[in-house]
Amino acid sequence: METYGERSTVVRASQRILRSFSDWHVLEEMPEKGVYRASGVQRLEDPELIAWLIEASLLSSGQETRVLPTLLSSPSLFPFDISLSGKEFSDSNSRIALYRQGRNEELVSLR
Repeated sequence: METYGERSTVVRASQRILRSFSDWHVLEEMPEKGVYRASGVQRLEDPELIAWLIEASLLSSGQETRVLPTLLSSPSLFPFDISLSGKEFSDSNSRIALYRQGRNEELVSLR
């Protein structure tokens, strides 16, 4: 409201965002009206789903290659925690590839 003023569209949009976060289990509603608590991150372990999310993140960023730790901490993957190694999810998707650069830097790239 500081930025856009006290418009009814701001209030409705805020309510919809909070409802979406609640539906996605990112926020939990508390007994007191209008109070929410963070639910924590959603852990993903399905290699195919992770590969799809990684591919979508690369495509939406407009970058064909990114360093794996930077990509995994990207806001585009909010609210997910990806616990698999790059090798595990790159084998699940023929459209992304995993490369090593140097001794211990992994890059994820679109093929």
